[in-house]
Amino acid sequence: MIPSYVVQASPLSKLFMSTWTSRCEENPELVFSSDPFIVTIPKTNGALQLTHNKPVHITKLEPHNPNRVRDEYLVDDLDGMVMWLIGGEDGQRSEETDIYGVVGLNIDMDLSSALSDVALFDAEDPKEKDKAQKKYLDVQKALVAKTKIALTEATELANSRVRRAMKNTHVNLMRQYDTMRTEGKGVYAASVAEAIGAYVLANEIEKSSTNSKKMQDLLASAMNGNMLR
Repeated sequence: MIPSYVVQASPLSKLFMSTWTSRCEENPELVFSSDPFIVTIPKTNGALQLTHNKPVHITKLEPHNPNRVRDEYLVDDLDGMVMWLIGGEDGQRSEETDIYGVVGLNIDMDLSSALSDVALFDAEDPKEKDKAQKKYLDVQKALVAKTKIALTEATELANSRVRRAMKNTHVNLMRQYDTMRTEGKGVYAASVAEAIGAYVLANEIEKSSTNSKKMQDLLASAMNGNMLR
C-alpha cells in the first residue's frame, strides 16, 4: 500500500552528506542530533529535498510543473517513485535509497478527515458551537498523539535503513583493510564516513542492553563473526 505521507526520519543520514563531513568529523555526536536539516535526494530528472522529521504528502514531493498537464502525471509514476524512495512497504527493497533515511508515515487519515469536518462545523447555537470547538480540540489532540507515535515508528525504520547502509560501508572497509594488510601495503586510511560509521555502530552496540542483542547480531552478521577492530 502506498503511504500518503513520507518523512526523512533518521538523523544518521548526515553521515553520508558531504555538507556534514567536516562538522561530524569535529563532533561525531552531531550524527545523532535530531535538529532540523535538509536531505537532498538525486534522481534522473532532478532532485527531491526533505527536511528531517517534516512529513510531506507524496503529491508535494516534487514542485509543481506548470508545463505539465495534470493528466500526464500518472499515478503509477508517483507510486513507483515513492516505493523507490521508501524502500518498499517494509523499507527493505531499495538499498539504493537507504542512506537518505526516508520512510512512509502511517498517519490516520480518518482522523484528518474528522478534523476537517469538525473545523467546518457551523452552528448558530452558542452551545452547539462550544461542543463543536471541544470536539475539534479532542480530535486535534488525538491526531497529534497518533502522529507522534507514527513518527517514532518511522524513526526506528529509517534508522534501520541507514544502519544497513553503514553496515555495508563497514564491511567494505574491513575488506579493504584486510586486503592491504595481506598485500603488505600498510594500513588503509578510512574516510570520515567510514570512521564515523564504525563509531556509530560501536556506540549502538554499547548502548544495547544485555537482554537485547539486536545490534550485536546485526554487526556480527555484517562482519561474518569479526568485530570492530
